[in-house]
Amino acid sequence: MLDILKYLPGWRLEKDNYIDPEGRGFFIREERGRLEIHGVWPKGRWPKERHGITIASDKPAGKIAAEIQRRFLPGYYAEYAEQKRLADADAEHERGIERTKQALVALGLEGNTQGTFYGPNCTYITVQGPDSIRLECRGSFTLATMTKLLRAMQ
Repeated sequence: MLDILKYLPGWRLEKDNYIDPEGRGFFIREERGRLEIHGVWPKGRWPKERHGITIASDKPAGKIAAEIQRRFLPGYYAEYAEQKRLADADAEHERGIERTKQALVALGLEGNTQGTFYGPNCTYITVQGPDSIRLECRGSFTLATMTKLLRAMQ
């Protein structure tokens, strides 16, 4: 590993990744005499456009750190903020789906981990989102039951 941490105050080395105090970071790969600097992204996210730079590997550690700070970090930090926002939205969406599943379990329905529950009269209930449930009815219902169901769906 390069000795650049002394030029990046507050940063630490964690599993070959250089990590800043807020958990953002980068890793370095050497390829044909050049150092490739690439960002570490929030879990499950990856930007559409490449965010990386290359630096000659024979530069002193202080100059490498300065190049990273000048050329890489500004664009990386901006893209990281967007990817973090998207990752947080994904996580909240998943938490909402779990809350919906738990609400169906609380109603006494049995289901599987993918979010499909089985109701009476061959009814399939699939959780599609935090506030979205798909209902497939394949059984027979009385007119009174169907009337209540249709009214509830309005």
